Amino acid sequence: MQKAMKLGLHTYTLHLWGLGQNWGMIAEPRPKEMTLLQLMDKAVEWGLDGLHITGCDLESKDDQRLKEVKEAAEARGLYLEYNFSLDEEFDPRLTNSVEDGIRIADKIGADLAKISLDIRRRPAPCTAAAFIPRS
Repeated sequence: MQKAMKLGLHTYTLHLWGLGQNWGMIAEPRPKEMTLLQLMDKAVEWGLDGLHITGCDLESKDDQRLKEVKEAAEARGLYLEYNFSLDEEFDPRLTNSVEDGIRIADKIGADLAKISLDIRRRPAPCTAAAFIPRS
């Protein structure tokens, strides 16, 4: 029996629309062009199965908002993945402790919680890869 593949979108791909993280380039978030619930409607329109969201997309991490997000995803038949960082340098909205990240993922009904370790690049890379600039 083959497992069915699901197609999802990470909101970070829409960071210039004010969704997802700032992408480490700007310390100020872009103004939102659509809300998370509007994006859920678009996901259904685009034939997606789910969304990979962050604390930026939630707008608030209070229990009432998390319940609203869960119910909106369920009503649209979308799965959610919650992505969070342990120490995001440019956008603190992304940072959660492991415990809080798991709690938030559970409250929104996420199938998966994904942690970014936010490892900082050393000034002198330890690699010979051609795409890493040399100082």
